[in-house]
Amino acid sequence: GAAEGRWECSLAAHEPAAVRGAVGWMRASHGAAKRAAAAQLLSPERVVPVARLCHYLECPPLLEAAVRTLASAVDAANAPSVLLLAHELGEPALERAAVGGILADLDEVEKAEYWLELPPLTRATLRTLRDATARNPLLSAGPHAARGSSASSPRELLAMVREALAEMRERLPHAPPREGAG
Repeated sequence: GAAEGRWECSLAAHEPAAVRGAVGWMRASHGAAKRAAAAQLLSPERVVPVARLCHYLECPPLLEAAVRTLASAVDAANAPSVLLLAHELGEPALERAAVGGILADLDEVEKAEYWLELPPLTRATLRTLRDATARNPLLSAGPHAARGSSASSPRELLAMVREALAEMRERLPHAPPREGAG
């Protein structure tokens, strides 16, 4: 609790090795010592608890580095747990990386340990996005494929859908009312 003129916080809920490593990073001199401490903190076995700790402590430099490390390591086995962590931390960049990894290899991801930990609506949405990507005529090589389309991934499809929705939203106020609507 807060005493007069003092502020206290508890780190008891965080892994001791992550706390010690973060304190070591904070105390390290700038330059090589700081980079070495950060590299140790962002090792595969520590990066998740460090990300949680940095989120709690509101330490943007380390949190951003942890998010980049996690995003670069997304694969079929860990994508669902990374998505859950992204939601926990409120980190959109990590969420985008996890969703991209899931959509890129959904059949394998569905066999992963944490797939069933995702909420049913999230799992259904991810399946729908993957199916929409697979059926998108802009991505196919068939006769109806759009000329000049370069969309080649679920992320690009989502960007195209987002742009199309934004354009529709802009045009809506200027659209004439439809007869019989109301």
